[in-house]
Amino acid sequence: MMTIKTAAFAAAAMLALAGCQPTGQPSAEEMAAIQAVNGAWADHYNAGDADAVAALYWDDAVLMPPGAPATKGRAAISAYIAGDSSSSKAAGLTMNIEHGPINVSGTRAWQDGAFRVTDASGATVDTGKYLSVLEKRDGTWRLARDIYNSDGKPAPADLGAPDSVIADPAHYKVEFENDKVRVVRINYGPKEKSVMHSHPAGVVVFLSDLDVRFTMPDGTTEDRKVAAGTAAWSDAMAHNPENIGNKPLEVIHIDIK
Repeated sequence: MMTIKTAAFAAAAMLALAGCQPTGQPSAEEMAAIQAVNGAWADHYNAGDADAVAALYWDDAVLMPPGAPATKGRAAISAYIAGDSSSSKAAGLTMNIEHGPINVSGTRAWQDGAFRVTDASGATVDTGKYLSVLEKRDGTWRLARDIYNSDGKPAPADLGAPDSVIADPAHYKVEFENDKVRVVRINYGPKEKSVMHSHPAGVVVFLSDLDVRFTMPDGTTEDRKVAAGTAAWSDAMAHNPENIGNKPLEVIHIDIK
């Protein structure tokens, strides 16, 4: 038989356990407010509105972008986004984000997902993933920690120039890619010039006669003529090519990973 003392203890335990029970999932309004933060990121980035992107972060937030040191604080985040989004717009690139599920614990939430960078033609030139941690302060949700990176391997740091497909999607298009190689088709019209970019080591197949001038990172130039049908090995390099011939040129670059 339960004594008064035992009954009192049991009642106290039940009350304590009840206080530890989860309060249930956030309301639809709360979830929408969280989603709106990450949902607005790509729109502001593609528009080149760095201040609007930075406003999604808390003053003490940390952004960890690919190929760069962590950026701390809203002002620094705005400055980084301004440069990065400006380069993307100049290259005709668009950031597309696929958001994963939202997880919430009290005043903290986290969300992961994937991103895809497309060129002006809609072709995918890069893919990657992100993980965001948001915090609710004074009734408002903003980003506290944010990290994203590319699925692809970055160009060697000593090349000092972005990958050709990223830097100049108008002339460089990925035709095939797996974990071993990437096949890039290169097309230039007569007298067309690129921007400074890099290539990993690989095999180059010249589908047309080549009459081109290469400008190197140190400012030196090199003119080169190659006959159609030639195949050659190319070490990793950075350069800015110009088709100085009067005919279009077409080249296949097989990047070795």
